[in-house]
Amino acid sequence: MAAIKQYLLTLLQNCSDEPFGQDAVEHAIMTGKLQLTYNLETDLHQIFDQRSVCCEAPPHGAVTTDHSRGLCAQCRRPSAFKMRYDDFINAYQATRQRNLESLTDSYSGLLEEILRPAPLAVTHGKNLVKA
Repeated sequence: MAAIKQYLLTLLQNCSDEPFGQDAVEHAIMTGKLQLTYNLETDLHQIFDQRSVCCEAPPHGAVTTDHSRGLCAQCRRPSAFKMRYDDFINAYQATRQRNLESLTDSYSGLLEEILRPAPLAVTHGKNLVKA
């Protein structure tokens, strides 16, 4: 069990120096979008290898310096490329946003009650009377 925990920590540290990126990869693992092989090189390739937008094939031939455009290995047409990591980030952001909206909705009544202006107590002589 300790070996699996250490492997996961190593994988996440190799994915990003930022907690957000690590959380996104962890979310992908937990939701089944990323199936681990427990081989670090293979798993990092699963996360960071570029795939063609047109048919999920890897790039073939020359790719421009920004590595976002090139020839698709499947259809041999010029294509844009992206990494699964980008998809993991987007899916994690969408989940966080939905959770934030749910939390905001669940607390909205409580917040209205807390923020409702309450009249101050008014004193008339010795008796305390609420306005």
